[in-house]
Amino acid sequence: MKTWLAILTAMACALALTACASAEASGTPPPPLYLHDNGNAVEAMLGTYAWFYPSRSRSAKHIEACGGDPLQCRENMPSIKAPAVALQFVGNPDRVTVCRWDADDLAQGAQPEGTPLPIRVDIREDTVVQLLDLSAGNYIYAITLYWEESKTLNGVVAYYFQTQHPNAAPEAASENP
Repeated sequence: MKTWLAILTAMACALALTACASAEASGTPPPPLYLHDNGNAVEAMLGTYAWFYPSRSRSAKHIEACGGDPLQCRENMPSIKAPAVALQFVGNPDRVTVCRWDADDLAQGAQPEGTPLPIRVDIREDTVVQLLDLSAGNYIYAITLYWEESKTLNGVVAYYFQTQHPNAAPEAASENP
């Protein structure tokens, strides 16, 4: 079984080869992903994506773009210091996956596999809220949203962010909000 990182890297290479030929200036980019932590909203970094949108000619157009390897884009990623975040996105994706890497291990030259993480679902004021618990320590996160064919949203989009807790031990888990 290939690791998530290997799949993302292969996808990035394939997308990089076709991005210039398939991108269209009038295309609608993927929607942003916002991370909410105790009243603050932070936009996650847009990563690699394959995005389809309807066109006037009734044929689907698509944009494929390589947003870079999440392990090498750290200096451009937003940083979160909360124990958990609520995910806010446009529409309801059919699937959401999360992968996490230990940034301290990466700094020491290791190339570890990413760790898949669960997402909690909560109902707040009749609204479904997807929550992600964040571990104390220095981590890089990749959240991938999958939208199946619909009239307005269709594609696979990866978003990146990091946590930086300089005084926290990486193995110490934080408590839920």
